Amino acid sequence: MKVLRSRKRAVRALRSAGLPAIEPHIRAILEEIGEDPAREGLLRTPERVRRMYDELTAGYHVDADALINGACFSGDAEVEQAAAALDA
Repeated sequence: MKVLRSRKRAVRALRSAGLPAIEPHIRAILEEIGEDPAREGLLRTPERVRRMYDELTAGYHVDADALINGACFSGDAEVEQAAAALDA
C-alpha cells in the first residue's frame, strides 16, 4: 500500500536525521521507577515502546488525500436525505 510505504519512508528519514532514539530514554525511565532494564522480561521493552509509538503516530506521516482516494461525498440531496434519515 502506497500510504504505508510513505509512512515507513518518513520514519526512516526521521531516524536518519540524527534525532535522538527513544530507547535510551525508555531504559532511563525503567531505571527511574526502580526496574532493571537488563532483566530478561524488560530487555526488549525499549524497542517495543518505540514500535508502539511508531504505530501510534503513524497517521502523522500519512498523506490523507492518498488514503481517502477521492472517497468524499459531495453535498448532493440524496446524501443529505440519507443522513437526515439516519439522524431521525
